[in-house]
Amino acid sequence: MRYLLMLWWIPLGLHVSGAIPVIDLSVLAQTAQQVVIATQQLQNAKEQLDRIGNPLDVAPAMTKDVMRGFAEAGRLLPGDELQSMADGIAGVLFEGNGLYRAPGQSIRRADGLDILRATDAYRKFDAVNVTRQAWEVVAAEAEERARQVRNQTRATLAALQKASTMAEVAKLHALLTAQSSLLASIEKERESAMAQILVQQLGNQTDAERQALARQEEHREAFRQAHQKIGEFLVPETSPVVIPDPNRP
Repeated sequence: MRYLLMLWWIPLGLHVSGAIPVIDLSVLAQTAQQVVIATQQLQNAKEQLDRIGNPLDVAPAMTKDVMRGFAEAGRLLPGDELQSMADGIAGVLFEGNGLYRAPGQSIRRADGLDILRATDAYRKFDAVNVTRQAWEVVAAEAEERARQVRNQTRATLAALQKASTMAEVAKLHALLTAQSSLLASIEKERESAMAQILVQQLGNQTDAERQALARQEEHREAFRQAHQKIGEFLVPETSPVVIPDPNRP
């Protein structure tokens, strides 16, 4: 009605001489129809905006948790640092909660005397234990972080079921994707820590084969040298034997 009242003040149509204008009713009806159409379009736009939602007004609470989860760095130590932490004495004393028999730090000789072992040779075995302990720390922390992300994912799914606008649905879907990526990243940390154990174990096996080959070469060389000495000892003397003449002064 407000729009129609305003139309009476619009000088439409032709004017005739005098102070009173002449209004063309067809033009007035057309203008009123345009106003009605524009009003309906504005209402439709408002309903559409309400249905879509304003993306700026949608900020899932779990977004900060996911961003913080990606920012957290795992406690995965480099392999060379783990190796530097290995100790030879720990290598000879490790018994795995009674599962293994520890060699001990000394060797009992046949005469009853004890001599100390060369513990440096056992550092590579302790390196496996050190790497395993590091994996246990990473695995425990990763499991706790994964548990938190799984709880956040369940909360996101619940929020998605209650979402009322397309903008909210879109952002929650993006949040679910980010949470899934975070879970995969955490699992990769565990796999990397486990791979360090396998790499160290493979290094130990390779070193065992190298040491065995070195002992074989040393044994061959020792045997060759012993055979050469025996051969030199058993070589007959072929030079003529000179018997001194007792009659010669």
